[in-house]
Amino acid sequence: MARTYVARGNDKINVSHSALIDLSGAAVAQTVMEHFTRAAMIEKINILYVEASSADAGVALKVGREGDDDGYYTGTWAVSKNAWDEVNVTPLAKLINAGDSLTYLCAGSKTGTGTVIITVEWRFVE
Repeated sequence: MARTYVARGNDKINVSHSALIDLSGAAVAQTVMEHFTRAAMIEKINILYVEASSADAGVALKVGREGDDDGYYTGTWAVSKNAWDEVNVTPLAKLINAGDSLTYLCAGSKTGTGTVIITVEWRFVE
């Protein structure tokens, strides 16, 4: 997981990258990406396929917070994607409250192959 600051105009957007998500592992993968001590707004969520995905049925990928694992995004990874394909997804909600922890989750018992990185861009609310 890495954190990068990207300047856009007078705002700073904090980019939080998840660890690699293995789309073929049997275990559930859930990780805290960031804990927020002040409110923030999600600007965008991207899924980057760093390894080609198979034609098998996809498994659920989720971005959420504690107690609501799919509050910001839930979807099924795309089948037969090429390495380095990027998918921009629409967040279900954008406000991250102070005290929330941003999480990602990938279901267990996966059948396909491939690896993705979920990237969430956000900025603090003034």
